[in-house]
Amino acid sequence: MAQATQDRIGWIGLGEMGYGMAKNLHSFLASHGSHLTVWNRSPGKTDAIKEQGARVATSIEDLASTSNVIFTSLANDAAVENVYEQLVRLASKVQEQIIFIDTSTIHPTTATKISQLVAAYPQHRYLQCPVFGRPDRAHAGQLVWVASGDAATIEKLQPYFGSMSKNTIDLKTTDVSKASSFKLMGNFFVVGTIELLAEGFALAEKVDIDKSAMLHFIESFFPAPSWIGYSQKIASGSTEKTGGFPVTLGLKDVGHMKKLAADHGATLPTADVAYRNLERMKAQGKGDQDWSSIIEVLREGPDAQNTPTSKTMTSQQQQADRIGWIGLGLLGFEMTQHLQKYLHTHKLPNLTVWNRTATKAVNFCTVAAPEVHVVHLIEDLFVSAADGSRVKANVIFTSLTNDAAVEKVYETLIRYAAIAQERTTFVDTGTLYPELSRRLQKELADLPQHHIYLQCPVFGRPEDARAAHLLWVASGDTNAVDRLRPYFEIMTSKVLDLKATDVTAASTLKLLGNFILMSNTSILAESVNIARKSNLDPQHLISWVDAFLPVPLLMGYSRRFVGGVEDEVGVNMTVGIATKDIKCLRRWAKTSGAPTPVVDAVYENFAIGNEKGYNGKWDFLLDNITVAVPVIEDIHRAIGTAVEEHKDKDVFIYFYASIDPATGKSWCPDCVTAGPVVDEYFSKIDNAVLIDAPVGDRPKWKDPNHFLRHDSVVKITAVPTLVHWSTKSQLVENDCEDLAKLDKFVKRA
Repeated sequence: MAQATQDRIGWIGLGEMGYGMAKNLHSFLASHGSHLTVWNRSPGKTDAIKEQGARVATSIEDLASTSNVIFTSLANDAAVENVYEQLVRLASKVQEQIIFIDTSTIHPTTATKISQLVAAYPQHRYLQCPVFGRPDRAHAGQLVWVASGDAATIEKLQPYFGSMSKNTIDLKTTDVSKASSFKLMGNFFVVGTIELLAEGFALAEKVDIDKSAMLHFIESFFPAPSWIGYSQKIASGSTEKTGGFPVTLGLKDVGHMKKLAADHGATLPTADVAYRNLERMKAQGKGDQDWSSIIEVLREGPDAQNTPTSKTMTSQQQQADRIGWIGLGLLGFEMTQHLQKYLHTHKLPNLTVWNRTATKAVNFCTVAAPEVHVVHLIEDLFVSAADGSRVKANVIFTSLTNDAAVEKVYETLIRYAAIAQERTTFVDTGTLYPELSRRLQKELADLPQHHIYLQCPVFGRPEDARAAHLLWVASGDTNAVDRLRPYFEIMTSKVLDLKATDVTAASTLKLLGNFILMSNTSILAESVNIARKSNLDPQHLISWVDAFLPVPLLMGYSRRFVGGVEDEVGVNMTVGIATKDIKCLRRWAKTSGAPTPVVDAVYENFAIGNEKGYNGKWDFLLDNITVAVPVIEDIHRAIGTAVEEHKDKDVFIYFYASIDPATGKSWCPDCVTAGPVVDEYFSKIDNAVLIDAPVGDRPKWKDPNHFLRHDSVVKITAVPTLVHWSTKSQLVENDCEDLAKLDKFVKRA
């Protein structure tokens, strides 16, 4: 086959499935005088295929630079996104066509996202080709492939697919999400079969029916490979052996099925049951066993925690819920989109939102979710009658930046909660000082309606929120947590219910989680510096982290610090926020009497960066990176003076947008983000509304004074060396559109 000698084939990912497929593909190529190039995060897994003649690449970049057809077989969505961000970045510089084929089981939205990344470079192609079959079928070349993407490309690659499979199902569509959806539906049949077989065999054991008789029955009446194969595993007791399809990946797949169904208004009760049983297996430390091992928990009997009770939300309860959301920051903006989509799909009342920065709320309802209702005041979100007889939102989520913002918002909420005639549940997703969360819980519970407060901080980056892959930590009233779980799950891949009515449990865990991230990042930075000064190639550190600390965030920072890859896996947590969090943990630990030597050391590192005004990624931890120092004192002084002089007016603080989203570079090299400084002053002003600049439309804003003038408006533009305020005397003619936005979306004090 001439094509096999012309193409340069690469393979990334040598797990149980990946190795079997790669081995067969390499044999096919070798028979035509060619070879396969492979790369795996853990180098040890490349030894076997190297002995068969495959070339082992030293890095993803090495593989990408020598391949024009690249297959990937990866464990989960995060790994796929991480690898393809690197591949596409490298491919963007190549004019020769590169074909990417992903065989992983991922959520349809992830497949679409990767396809869009590749589509930005029209010379390249992306196919989504998940596979059906167990690892033993992969080794035997007996998998079933499902293909979606460019038809001509699929046809061209059929010989390669054929070397690894017994059949290819071509969906005849360029929409790559369809193959991912098809794979999830197929796996739903598989996990449903496993659940059915496990329940049947567990019952057979209870009533003393011989397993061999059950197996004979299945072989006679259900002669399908999956039925027979899983029946044999269950009957023989071989489910405990590793090497099959592990419980952890089963949870990932079933979680994707549940989300896919929820997004389209469908229900999968069988998947719900299987998911609970898989969770029980993982909780028992058996996450590496084959997913057919759920028979073990079925032998134990029902799990009281997972047995459906009156706590589970019914459709009638959902219809009664009217949900409000306060705070549209990086995470809040993404979470609310998932929540609104769920409400809209299930024909439930639409979301009501409020955000301190009016334009963010405008953008949200204009661009992301037009059905959402935007209110101008917090009280308009909560009650619609002076006596509290009409409650607009009886479930209110808050996603705010810091404790000061939370205190200010909840001061208003508690004032109106005191007169509300309906019990309301408040869910805060922020990172709070534990004592503050306890105080809010008590103040709301002490009101006549005994309102409920849940502390549910989230772990993850904005891109995780966008993909609904956040980790939620829940504490508070356990009935309320269970009842609201469907809302939580639509925004996240995992809900960690602490089963604790004391809300400080979740606040403390969030601070500890952030501390672990910050301390490990500090250790990585110090290690990179030591390596450089000891003439050790820092790339060896990357290999070590990949092998022994395979955590996406740590892997990303190791690459970022070394400088070999401009990895964007950062947490999007500013130095200021990180310093605030570690300071909270330090204070909480000292209150509890716990020694904190490492916390103290990490705090000192971040406090130095914060004091110097560095507010970007955490690269400042490397001692060879220059830290920009803004004139913070000038901003403090000028804003304070302007506000003091105009107490009688509605003060609109406007922070000049200094970053071009198209290039990621500053409009002005001297500008650095002074947002936290503005926020600090703004939080102390009662009659103030913050208006953001429309990011990305730079030409229109050449004149700093060209923004929202009004009789009683003071505009403060903050950059390191300039704070400017203007009044009506500086009006220009063409502000009608902006003034209309102001009048429509901002109620002046």
